[in-house]
Amino acid sequence: MSDDPAAIELRKQFIFKIIPILNPDGVIHGNYRASLMGVDLNRRWKNPSKFLHPTIYYAKSLIKFFHALGRQPDSDTGGVVLSCDMHGHSRNMNVFMYACKNFGEEQAVRVPNQVIWAVPENVHKYCPIFSTNECKMALEKDKDTTARIVLFKELGIQNSYTLEATFYGSGHFKKPRTNWIREIEEPEQIDRRYCISDQRSDIHITPQDLLEVGHDFLRGINFAQGRRLLSYSWFDEPKKAEAIRQKEQAVL
Repeated sequence: MSDDPAAIELRKQFIFKIIPILNPDGVIHGNYRASLMGVDLNRRWKNPSKFLHPTIYYAKSLIKFFHALGRQPDSDTGGVVLSCDMHGHSRNMNVFMYACKNFGEEQAVRVPNQVIWAVPENVHKYCPIFSTNECKMALEKDKDTTARIVLFKELGIQNSYTLEATFYGSGHFKKPRTNWIREIEEPEQIDRRYCISDQRSDIHITPQDLLEVGHDFLRGINFAQGRRLLSYSWFDEPKKAEAIRQKEQAVL
């Protein structure tokens, strides 16, 4: 268990449920997308079969169970507040995220969409090979049966994402960023963790880089949930406190 301050804070605030791999039968035979039966499992979340897609069936059942459990009257949360499916990407470079999006009257969807964007926006503050330019907020018709969109539509999990990591590399390895927020981390330390330099010739992402991405992903979430926007969305206590404050002001 990490003793990083962000990790300690996150473990105080959240319960993590981690499924290491959803396609063990396919991967062991060299498939990165298809199962042993030749099925793209990330297109089976809408109506998974217990027998044909068991990992998806039981993963979805688990998420639904904990979401319902967290929404009980004696709970202080809204159930599952964030889900993230982690993939490799065969075309784009860098690390990036796909998110969902609310549509409707602009005033009604503005804040919910800000809540969704808050996570990739803050992961970008920590991770030098994370690219917000390649992030996308959408509800694509051809991805309607993916984990990200199904959990968003069926369970109402606003912060439902896919984290994509390139199979190739990142141009950021050769172009150190200079616009870091020093209160978060010194630029030199960030460059050291990812071996970033002007002289670097190899831009491929290594397993060690991916470990750093995992650290920075969670540090970004921790930074984001410390802001009022996300804490108000994820937890009931800030809502109760805000209601009390508004009531007191009305009395005054």
